[in-house]
Amino acid sequence: MRTFWSRDEAQLAAAISLRTKDYRDGQMTIVRELTDGGKTLILSGTLTIIGESRSWALWRVWRKQISQATRY
Repeated sequence: MRTFWSRDEAQLAAAISLRTKDYRDGQMTIVRELTDGGKTLILSGTLTIIGESRSWALWRVWRKQISQATRY
């Protein structure tokens, strides 16, 4: 696994080499990015298996919520 910042330092990326249960090699790339002034975290990624023509995409969004106790 290799983790690195994008050139503009706005995204944190991770490149992961893996092997499936049936011994095929693959590559997964995960990118994390804060948006909305740090209120939203977006995780996106792709999974590619060597020798297959298709890849799989994933994404997840987390939004920071202000609890009732911290509101004024």
